Amino acid sequence: MDVLLGLLIAVVAVVAVVGMVGYLASRTVVRHNAARAATTLPPRQPGDLEESAAMLEPERGFGMLRLTDRELIFANGNTGTVTRFDRTDLAVVRPSQETPGAGSALRRPALVVATASGAGMAVAVSDVSRWLASLTDPPHLG
Repeated sequence: MDVLLGLLIAVVAVVAVVGMVGYLASRTVVRHNAARAATTLPPRQPGDLEESAAMLEPERGFGMLRLTDRELIFANGNTGTVTRFDRTDLAVVRPSQETPGAGSALRRPALVVATASGAGMAVAVSDVSRWLASLTDPPHLG
């Protein structure tokens, strides 16, 4: 019985260490890609909202999401691409619990934006409500 208990404790310890290493490695990748993406953006202005984020659609990748008085911009640190939307062109701004296209359930809501022509993106951010409020703030829409 003592041997089984010892084995159980060892397995739990190994799983915990592997989980922690995986978490730290993933956070390092996110920070690295966000920092690389930030270099492709113009200088940040007072009043801009910005955070490292994960694009879910149309292309997956970690990078930097920025909201200016005129644009919503995502710079993808994985691919180097920059996706821009003029704020006045946004027809859809909403949270979603599913990955657009694939319909996979998400643990937390993502920010989904789209233009009337259908161009759009889905981005995982830390506080969807804050981004929704900032995107629908009338002083910035024009």
